[in-house]
Amino acid sequence: MSWRNYEPSQTGKTCIIDGDSAHDVQFEMGTICTGRQRVFHRYYVKVYLSDGSTVIGENPYNLRAAVLDLDGELKRRDAMLLAAGTDSDWLESGLSQNSGWGYFSNATEASHMMSLPPLRHRDSENDEFVDRIIREAVDGMFSQK
Repeated sequence: MSWRNYEPSQTGKTCIIDGDSAHDVQFEMGTICTGRQRVFHRYYVKVYLSDGSTVIGENPYNLRAAVLDLDGELKRRDAMLLAAGTDSDWLESGLSQNSGWGYFSNATEASHMMSLPPLRHRDSENDEFVDRIIREAVDGMFSQK
């Protein structure tokens, strides 16, 4: 009998970046319990790679740290996890800790730690608008009245 029992609480798909390509992979997260009495041991997050192998991140204190451990394990394989839980702006509240759910400070809805983080790109229309306002303000400072 194995002394480590993986007890999944959530499964789904997440994204792995491997080189220049992104791959959707299955994930599983939950708790590891030990012995016949199934005593809590630690949290885990596991991904199933396309080559049939699995990579596991573990932490005795929380799921977020297990996600970060998983990302570290993937980086040792020259890959990385593209998930909200790896983003430094993703937060958990006291009530959501270890549920897999959290939020970004600028978001209106909760996000799962294994979902894609929000895109951080520049908005060219807004850039043009800001450029125009700055030009008008600078021109106004130097124009004769």
